[in-house]
Amino acid sequence: MKNIILLGDSLTFGYGLDRNLSFASLIEKNINYPLINKGINGSTTTDMLVRFTKDVIDNNPYLLLILGGTNDILSNKPLKSIIENITLMIEEALANNIKIILASPPSFFRDENSIFINLKDYDKNINKLSLLNTELSSLASIKNINFIDLFSITNSLNNIFIDGVHLNEEGNRLLYNKILPEVKKELS
Repeated sequence: MKNIILLGDSLTFGYGLDRNLSFASLIEKNINYPLINKGINGSTTTDMLVRFTKDVIDNNPYLLLILGGTNDILSNKPLKSIIENITLMIEEALANNIKIILASPPSFFRDENSIFINLKDYDKNINKLSLLNTELSSLASIKNINFIDLFSITNSLNNIFIDGVHLNEEGNRLLYNKILPEVKKELS
């Protein structure tokens, strides 16, 4: 049986809305394969790497979607360490014959009331997120894996956020519409 794991942070988990409205739940309802959501609120790529064996390898997935980096950027981690962590995850998955989809984190929005965004670092962080998108695209090309650019499709939208970082129902539907065709392609 082909099963799928989504590895990530609160964006993968579906923070801030009914779990049935998260992109992960929407995908699960539209495929005929088991889906395990391993999105954990507050998780960084370092956390994802630490739990990779337990959350991914031990579950023997056919397909893995990796979506991480937002918390790293918001907590001022170097871009180099994010790429190194994700590279290690990709290499481990490939060594275990797991198909991979790598997704760049969605953009975030300057929300004056957000407890998640430090406004004085906003411009620096949004630029860093854009650079991460470019780096992840290159990494996917080098590793010959599928890449989904979620940053670009969310970058000019401000009505898809709950709090500047986490996506509302419309934002999750946008991700679902972008990710589902790629998942179905990998499963066929």
